[in-house]
Amino acid sequence: MPRNKQISSIWEKIACIIIVIGVLTIIYFMCCSPFNDGSKVRNPELFGLFGDFIGGFVGSLFAIVSIILLYATLKAQRMAMNSQNEDIAFQHRLLSQERFETTFFNLLEFQQQILNNIRIKYLYITDNFNEGMIEEEGVNAFQFILKDFRHIEESLKTKSYCGKYDAEKKEWEEEIAYIYEEYPPEHEYDRRAEIEKDRVWNTVSRQYTNSIFGINQEHWRQAHARTGKHLLATTYYFLCKKYHNATGHYFRHLYHILKYIYQYELRSLEMAKNIRDKSHIKEQCKTYAELAQAQMSAYELALLYYNSLCYPKMAELVRHYGFLENLAVSDLVRPEHYLAGEGFNLKKQRMNPDL
Repeated sequence: MPRNKQISSIWEKIACIIIVIGVLTIIYFMCCSPFNDGSKVRNPELFGLFGDFIGGFVGSLFAIVSIILLYATLKAQRMAMNSQNEDIAFQHRLLSQERFETTFFNLLEFQQQILNNIRIKYLYITDNFNEGMIEEEGVNAFQFILKDFRHIEESLKTKSYCGKYDAEKKEWEEEIAYIYEEYPPEHEYDRRAEIEKDRVWNTVSRQYTNSIFGINQEHWRQAHARTGKHLLATTYYFLCKKYHNATGHYFRHLYHILKYIYQYELRSLEMAKNIRDKSHIKEQCKTYAELAQAQMSAYELALLYYNSLCYPKMAELVRHYGFLENLAVSDLVRPEHYLAGEGFNLKKQRMNPDL
């Protein structure tokens, strides 16, 4: 039984006890002296005294009962109003949660549509020094975007600026021809020419990256002096120059999904009455964020990590909900890219093959 109902029942029992005491008092003095001497003679004076006594003593008891019952009635009315207000507040919370979940799942569905509509053209240099192109879409596109992230970083970290790609191929075609003339195979395992050819291929590949992402010598000079978060942010900047149209909408919409959850959490916490309710709200909102995260592949989470290093508002929400807690350090482009001080708490165990 609720505590309020128990208190009300106690007061009702006290009132009943007082009424019984009053009735028993009336009966007792009607039958005993001094108001009844057993002579069976009606004495008006005694009846007057008896009436005064009953009115003074028992009447006072019944007045107390009236006050108790009035108090119990008012308290019951207040309890009913509080219960009604609680029911209204509960219904309001349910309606608010239903509206939130309807919008939230619609946002998740739209986020999946954005992902499915992503189209990219991955450009690269083939082993034969020809220009190649791979068209990818959806989740697979993120895998190739991360490959370009690696290429940009490698280009920015070279000891010297490699220049731009020679579309006419004259310079490096002459160098390849010179390599085969300079290092003719002397035996079956002679790989000198292949090693030199790989060196030229790496240079041409970096030149191609510089041309695609618009990295000039000044850009290289400024980036070459940077390390850690600043270098990763610079790399992501050049990556966005090509892939912004593909990933910009994706990450903006993801940010607003997390922001929508966070705003709902703040509103709910304002209406929460105790620590238990607040703890439940926080766990509930974390579950919503986990639902959004569960739809994302390791490639998407890895690119989100680099995006969060560049955008503080996104990083704040990612940290708040532990959004990257299922991403392994080894799922990044390079494990050394993990910056523990940023508070993203990545796992050490690998989830996917090498990028």
